[in-house]
Amino acid sequence: MKPPGKVVVHAIGIRYHFHGDIDEAIHQTLDDIEKALSWRPRRDPNPTNRIYRVGEALLWLKEIEYLGEPQSGPIPERVENLINQILIPIEEEWLNGKNDGTIVNRVKQLRIEILRDMITADLPEEERQRRWNQLADMYIAQQLGHYPPTYVKSDPSKERQLETVEKFEEDLTDVSRIHRPMSVTVRIGPAIPVATKRDRKAAEDPVMAAIEKQLHQLLDLPDVRQAEENSSASPCSKDTA
Repeated sequence: MKPPGKVVVHAIGIRYHFHGDIDEAIHQTLDDIEKALSWRPRRDPNPTNRIYRVGEALLWLKEIEYLGEPQSGPIPERVENLINQILIPIEEEWLNGKNDGTIVNRVKQLRIEILRDMITADLPEEERQRRWNQLADMYIAQQLGHYPPTYVKSDPSKERQLETVEKFEEDLTDVSRIHRPMSVTVRIGPAIPVATKRDRKAAEDPVMAAIEKQLHQLLDLPDVRQAEENSSASPCSKDTA
């Protein structure tokens, strides 16, 4: 009798390489975004400065929508605050205030609860629309979480700059233009075993955590979790950073 087989998954890191004129590609996209904001396009000699200026304008719009006025302070703190202002009231309603894990995991848990009755029950139209509005708000929070604070801050690659302005355009217009020429490198990580059972009460799926860690390695990205652990483990880390 053969032993039972094992299920494994592989993380796949896909990295794109842009071979065109990066400055022209970035400026053309930002020209259109600035026009959509009723600005006169202004091509800064430093594309990163222009990316941050447009990014902050888009953040202001969401802060006004959800908080009533634009906020001040470091952008990472403002983004985190806006995400929590959106998600925490919904989590208090559906999860008794539980908000463990990453933003993606928080949204995933909320969707499970909100969608359950939408699929199986005949809800009044007013309640169904209220839940659709909550789902839309959660989508905005998840979009905000997809902008790493330091992604284009320090000597960014041209692909990171291009990816950021493409995401600006997609989030603003639901359309993203195609930039060419491009090539791609694909790297496959080692097998990650999948247990036959998992603890449903666990704050995070261990397989998803392992995939996330491998993807950071495959894409040569900093391990945010490890950095946070190192920071909390060293009482002097904030002073020496």
